[in-house]
Amino acid sequence: MFIVGDRRFARPYDAVKNAADRVAALQALSDTEVVEALAHASREADPLLANVLATEAMNRMERARAIYENIGDGLLSIDAQGHFVSINPAGEKMLGWAHNELLGKDKHETVHSHDEKGRRIPKSECQMLHVLRTGETAKSTRDVLTRKDGTTFPVSFTAAPVRVGTDIVGLVVAFRDITTQESHEAEKNSWLNLVDSFYHVHDELGMGTLLVDDGRIHYANDAFRALTGHTLEQLTDEVENVFALVPPGDRDAFKSHLADLFIHGTTTNATRARILRRDGGTVDAEVWVAKVNHQPGKVSRLVFVVRPV
Repeated sequence: MFIVGDRRFARPYDAVKNAADRVAALQALSDTEVVEALAHASREADPLLANVLATEAMNRMERARAIYENIGDGLLSIDAQGHFVSINPAGEKMLGWAHNELLGKDKHETVHSHDEKGRRIPKSECQMLHVLRTGETAKSTRDVLTRKDGTTFPVSFTAAPVRVGTDIVGLVVAFRDITTQESHEAEKNSWLNLVDSFYHVHDELGMGTLLVDDGRIHYANDAFRALTGHTLEQLTDEVENVFALVPPGDRDAFKSHLADLFIHGTTTNATRARILRRDGGTVDAEVWVAKVNHQPGKVSRLVFVVRPV
C-alpha cells in the first residue's frame, strides 16, 4: 500500500536531482525507477524535474509501444487466471484473432488446447501456464498453437512470469511461427537423403566418388577408398591434392582436361586416366568431373566419379 508523503521512491529521484549529469543519471534509471522518481517529484512539489521525468516516461512508453506493435514475433500478455490481457499485431496476424476478440478469453482453451493431430492437451500439461505455478521462465523450440479458423501451426516460444513484488500476477509469451523454418529443414533433409542415395548407388556399382575443394579431397566414398587402398583420413589428411592420385607423367594431360571444364562448362566427358594406389600400383579408370556451386572469383567444388575399366 502506498502511503501519501512517504519517501519510498526518494532514491531514484535523488539520483537524478543530485547528479552532476542529470541526463546520464536519467538514462541510467530503469523504467520502473523513472515512474518512481516521477511520483516522488510530485510529492516534493518539484514541477521542473517532474516534467523531465514525465517526458522520459512518455518517451520510453512510446518506444515500448513501437517495439510491441512492430516486432515480428507474436507477444501475448496473460493474467494470473490464464486469460488474455493483450496481443500485439504480429500475434493477431498469426493467430487470426483481433485484440478485442481475445481480451478476457482463456488462453489455453482458445489457442493452445490441442496438438497438431487434434489431440486435446490438458491445462496441467501446458508449458506456458506452468510459469504461473513455478515462476520459472519456460522455453520451447517446438509447440503448436491454434488459429481462429481451427488450423494449427508450429511455433517456438519463451514464456516469462510477471511479478509485482513477490506475487506472480501473470506471464508474457513471445512466440514465432516456424513453419518456413521446418519447411527448409525438411527440404535440406530431403537433399541429404538424395546425396546419401547417390553415394550408396555409386558404392553398389563400384564407382568411386570424390568431393574436392581447391584441389583438396574432402570426401571419398567406400568404392573409391577400396579402389585406391586409402582410408578416408589418409585421403583427406595425407594426400596433398587430387593430382597426387595421378601418376606424374599423366598429370599435365589431366590438368589440361580439367582446365577445359572451367572454360567451357560444368561437366566433362569421360576421360581415361590411371589412378595411383597406396601400394604404388595403378588402376585404369574412366573419370567424369562436375563443377558445382561455382561463383566468379571463388574456387569451385568438384565432384569426381571414377569407374575402373
